[in-house]
Amino acid sequence: MLNKGLLKWVLVGGFVSGILGAKAQDIKSLEQACERGDAKSCMELGNMYAEGKGIKQDYAKAISFYKKACALANTGGNQCKMFVKKDRKRVLSHKNHGQKSMALQRKQKHSTVSTIKEEQPSTTVLSAGLSQEGITIEKNINIKELYEKACNMGNSMACYKLGEISYYINQDLQKALENYQKACNFGDPNGCYKLATIQAEVISRENRYIKAIEFYQRACNLGNTNACIDLANIYLEGKGNQRNIPRAMDLLQKACSMDNPMACASLGNLYIEAKGDQRNYSKAVELLRKACDGGNAFACGRLGLMYVNGNGVMRDYSKAVVLLEKDCNMGNALACADLGNIYSLGLVEK
Repeated sequence: MLNKGLLKWVLVGGFVSGILGAKAQDIKSLEQACERGDAKSCMELGNMYAEGKGIKQDYAKAISFYKKACALANTGGNQCKMFVKKDRKRVLSHKNHGQKSMALQRKQKHSTVSTIKEEQPSTTVLSAGLSQEGITIEKNINIKELYEKACNMGNSMACYKLGEISYYINQDLQKALENYQKACNFGDPNGCYKLATIQAEVISRENRYIKAIEFYQRACNLGNTNACIDLANIYLEGKGNQRNIPRAMDLLQKACSMDNPMACASLGNLYIEAKGDQRNYSKAVELLRKACDGGNAFACGRLGLMYVNGNGVMRDYSKAVVLLEKDCNMGNALACADLGNIYSLGLVEK
């Protein structure tokens, strides 16, 4: 089973990193590409930090990468359109808030429109957390008042934004919790997820994981796959004396069915590492293939080694090389070393 989330395995003396390591390698690879001037990579990093996709949510970093993508695109490419738009009006949208939350927004038929000055396309960008897209606004617009009005009318997204203002800008934890709670109660998965994260990582008390589990579960049920994964990790690691492997696997299956590659990779590895009758190589191959197709480098490398060893599949060194190369090209040095071992043993021709 998982050892505090860090999965490791061996091929002829070479180690291949686990899920956490692969995630770090993916981010490092994108950062290197961004530094080399690839605007798309900068934008992807911005999205990852803004949405908390496989990484700790950080709006300040998100905006920084959005700005860099915009600059690399010379303020004219599609990447910039997510950060700055020269039209006089723009509808403030919120991505990845879950289908139920978005349906609620459409039902309310309410949107917040922020006007911008055409001659100043790079005017004030609201500080960390007001938008996942880095909206430009006129300085005299009181965004907080607009969000408060919308929140009071039952708009879940507005309540969530108020929580972000309280947490990141005003640094008022109690007020942030109140607004996140409202957002969660109105059906916003990110509001529930943020409540869970704060309960688990910020508030220090003996039963903190009990409360965190409640909100992780609500967020997961509303479609936030990161919440499903974080809750699974609590059960896998036994935090707060809550160890429950079958429950963790159910949560990972749920997130995987919603096309989260990391969840598929984690679940696949659990089937490989399981003991006795619980081990299921065929299921692991199915899950790792889905995760690899979804862009998870670890899953590609792990699946490659299954072809090397003939676990759940017919032994096929050529297919193993293709999969390990994907992992290697995403920045995993250990996968590159495994490739070297395969070639040096003459298992395939280079």
